[in-house]
Amino acid sequence: MPSEMVVNMFELACCRAEIVGEQTFGKGIVQYYFPMTDGSGIKLTIAKYLTPGPFDITKSGGLHPDHVCSDFPHGDRVMPENDTCIQDALRLIGQSS
Repeated sequence: MPSEMVVNMFELACCRAEIVGEQTFGKGIVQYYFPMTDGSGIKLTIAKYLTPGPFDITKSGGLHPDHVCSDFPHGDRVMPENDTCIQDALRLIGQSS
């Protein structure tokens, strides 16, 4: 979730950021789990994130990328040179410099 806030801040403040990847989840809330003595627990929502604007991430279903790509399969076996999202981002950086 904090990554959504940072990306949105760059989009609004700098007007130059472009999102590469997949649509974010857009949960927009902070939850805390309180374990109980009987082994059960309570999950309590304690905060809600709003990005600058204010932009409610939960109502829009997350942030939508400017350049859609998928980095599936996830994991440490995917080398950067084989990751399409990293390659797309590097191409964008090369175009802007």
